[in-house]
Amino acid sequence: MTPIAFLDHLDLVEQQFNEVAVVLAESNPARLEMASAALHRLASELVELLRTAHGGEAVRRATVQRLKALSQGTLLLRSQLHRRVALVEQALKVVMPSEPVSTYSDGGPYGSAMRQSGAFKVLAA
Repeated sequence: MTPIAFLDHLDLVEQQFNEVAVVLAESNPARLEMASAALHRLASELVELLRTAHGGEAVRRATVQRLKALSQGTLLLRSQLHRRVALVEQALKVVMPSEPVSTYSDGGPYGSAMRQSGAFKVLAA
């Protein structure tokens, strides 16, 4: 594996990473799933290339710096994803309000199924 091919693949990973960031900001779940899957595939290929890559010290230093930048970017993407999850949770609470707290039932955040009558607690065959 030549250092040039490895760096070209690293460029592809960075481009796909940036696309995932853009799609996450757009809040398009279908495109986010496709972009994330492509990023996962490219990152897996990059790991395999990294195992077999042989390059000089300058290439190694540049690669380490770029991978550190990707790592920092991953933390930013994760925080954006957490914000998106919080927004969706708030929207769900508006659309599907939860039941009031009851002494006798164990309601989840979006309500729960109807309570059983208690007539058939155990079914044995």
